[in-house]
Amino acid sequence: AAVFALTLYYFSVQGSNAIPLLKNRIQMMALPWISELMREEPAKEPVKAPEVREKITHEPLPSMPLAFEDFEKPILSESTDTRAEAGQEKILSPPPQSADRQEESPPPAPPLPTENLIVRFDYNTNDLTEDDLKHLTRFADILRMHPEAEIKITGYTDSEGNENYNQKLSEFRANIVKSFFMGHGLRSEQIKALGLGSRNPLDSNETLAGRMVNRRVEVEVINRI
Repeated sequence: AAVFALTLYYFSVQGSNAIPLLKNRIQMMALPWISELMREEPAKEPVKAPEVREKITHEPLPSMPLAFEDFEKPILSESTDTRAEAGQEKILSPPPQSADRQEESPPPAPPLPTENLIVRFDYNTNDLTEDDLKHLTRFADILRMHPEAEIKITGYTDSEGNENYNQKLSEFRANIVKSFFMGHGLRSEQIKALGLGSRNPLDSNETLAGRMVNRRVEVEVINRI
């Protein structure tokens, strides 16, 4: 557009002399462009792609961190099968038991009492003392080791008071001892309990000491199979 405008300017002003002047002017204007185009840029060296070579490394793989529970597991340096094949595993077996050795039998039960057990009572009572409880417990322990044994429990009173009342009191004293034996493992069918009131006195009911002896319960073993 600049060259076209310049051409019109020179033809309108210079007339026939416009061509040489125009040529000269165009060359002067184009000279910087031509010199710029003729300037060569230095050739650039092609960029070489880096050579990729496989590199074999023998570095060990990084070890994974052990979990906390791994420290509680024993580390076996050698499997059991390997030790067995190599003849290094020794299996400890319990020592053989002697053929003559027999199982130990429980100790024999103590013999049944040969004498009657006598429990004393205060006047008009059926209370058992601490000593009475100890004697009854020892007697019950022996009887429990003889389940075939049978006993008879007989209650008595002195002659003081009403005889009907004394009969009931003697039965009550006998049943008190029977209940104690059953509470210590004896069966009801092993025990026979009865009351005889003031009968069969061991001493005279005329004295205080005699009446104290007569107020009693007697326990007798009647079956010794």
